[in-house]
Amino acid sequence: MKVYSKLFVLFAMLPLLTACNTTGLYEYPSSDDLIETYITGFSLVNESEASVISGSAVIDRASGTVTVKAIAGTDLTRLYPRASVSEGVVVEPKMGYATNFSSPVKYTLTAGDRKTTQTWTVTVTN
Repeated sequence: MKVYSKLFVLFAMLPLLTACNTTGLYEYPSSDDLIETYITGFSLVNESEASVISGSAVIDRASGTVTVKAIAGTDLTRLYPRASVSEGVVVEPKMGYATNFSSPVKYTLTAGDRKTTQTWTVTVTN
């Protein structure tokens, strides 16, 4: 009887144990058809999540650059980038984390085919 009780508890806990698995959490859709590596939108916020961009970001697909003019007086050493990208693209380093933009920052975009890559440079000026 004890063996059945233990098996019952094990099978009852199995859904809970597998629900805690985060392996798939950071997996992105991939497809051999997805070869674009574009940044299509870009924003920059401070710790209060207020936009620090004066005007709008200039995105140049041909050169793989994003140029942003920050509001005068903005501390460029701790800003949080956000970007919209082509479908299936993975960005490294990840966006959304505190980043020092006092000099240009490079991001590698890997397309949905997981073979095509492009390095983008984001430059922020005051």
